[in-house]
Formats: sequence, structure tokens, C-alpha cells
Amino acid sequence: MYFLYILQNPKGIYYIGVSNDVSRRLREHNSGRGAKITAQRGGFSIVYTEEYQNINVAYAREKQLKGWSRAKKKALVLGNIDELKLLRKSR
Repeated sequence: MYFLYILQNPKGIYYIGVSNDVSRRLREHNSGRGAKITAQRGGFSIVYTEEYQNINVAYAREKQLKGWSRAKKKALVLGNIDELKLLRKSR
């Protein structure tokens, strides 16, 4: 099982990744052993996850979300489906 996850720090910065153990990966990010951006900014928490059986599908979804605007990511995290629909139509 693999998870796409979105982390957010207190300043509202999002980080998107894939892991088979999100809790472990969060600890790595917050201890400075994760990605460079999370090591520099710290204090991240998990705000969103999706579960996948196939890692390639999880990576494809990660790539898709990384291409989204900040507003679209925020709508997804907040579960605001109506806002996501509006943002999708505006592109």
C-alpha cells in the first residue's frame, strides 16, 4: 500500500510526496532528513492523504497535484469540491 500525502507547515506551505509509511516520512521531513524544502521550513503536519495499491499510480497523482495551483491544492485539502470544480473550469 502506498500513500500520496500533502504536508503543510504553520506558514501554509504545502509539500506533496508518496510513501508507504506516511508517519515515518513526516518524522523524516521534520527532522531535516526529508526534502530540502521541508528541512528549511519545518513544522509540517499531514493535512491530506490518498491510498493506492500501485506505486506508479501514486507517483502519477503526485505529479498531477504538483502541477496544480496553490488555490486548487488548498481546495483539495479542505475538501471543497465545489471550489475544485470552479478552479478546474477556470483553466
